[in-house]
Amino acid sequence: MASSPSAAKQVAIIYGTKGGMGDVGKFALIHAVKTLPLENIRVLAMSNEAVEGNSLGLDIDVKCETGLVHQQFKAAIEQVNVVKIDVESDQAELEIGNGIKHVDAVVACLGSRQSALPRWLGTGSKKLTSAMATQGVSRLVILSSMGIRDDFLPKSFIRVLWGTLLHTIWRSVRRDLITQETNVIETDQALIDYVLVRPVGLDPEKERLDTWKLLKSRDDGGLDIAISKSDVALFMLGEALAPTLHRHAVTIGSFPRKESGPKTQGGSQK
Repeated sequence: MASSPSAAKQVAIIYGTKGGMGDVGKFALIHAVKTLPLENIRVLAMSNEAVEGNSLGLDIDVKCETGLVHQQFKAAIEQVNVVKIDVESDQAELEIGNGIKHVDAVVACLGSRQSALPRWLGTGSKKLTSAMATQGVSRLVILSSMGIRDDFLPKSFIRVLWGTLLHTIWRSVRRDLITQETNVIETDQALIDYVLVRPVGLDPEKERLDTWKLLKSRDDGGLDIAISKSDVALFMLGEALAPTLHRHAVTIGSFPRKESGPKTQGGSQK
């Protein structure tokens, strides 16, 4: 079971303005405003402004409760101060540092693993970890992807297909994701206490279940290949504010249909 976030903690949520990974960060904000005092929430919206523009990215690609989700996100945005950051700016690291000052943890959903969007996970994660070290913020829960390093997933058609795409026509996506993970993993363990979260498919049509299953080793079995963005966000927010994993990587997905997951918030953490 995941622990409930503590209302005494302060969190910074960083989301990419476009793409499914950024959507997870937007859901993290929706969950945060329901859980924490507004003064305990910092929000940074990040993009490569030369390519993606400088908007706050108010849309979320979901097909379940679409109107409600957009209403919740826009209401959340209106209640907090959002700092817009151009990841390629010379001032980006300083701006990130100012945005995360005095927080207890950072939830980071940067860039994108979609082939059509620009690659800036490496750049963003480098500036983020440097800013965290400067500000003395140690807890980082950051979104990565299945198919990167050993994700502990059993062999399946989808896993093989995704791996093939990452090693062929989407090589730039794979390089960017690996660079991000390397930037995080190679930080001084005295400075950054991270969790790398590798989701399976972030399916816009997948309903929120408030459950998830984690893979931390080859002995943990398999996953449903899709999970809702909301459920990944809820797990990440919980790990940011009530840590159970330390300098570790996990793959997250839904319970396979043949398995019965818990009926309350949380998932298998075998």
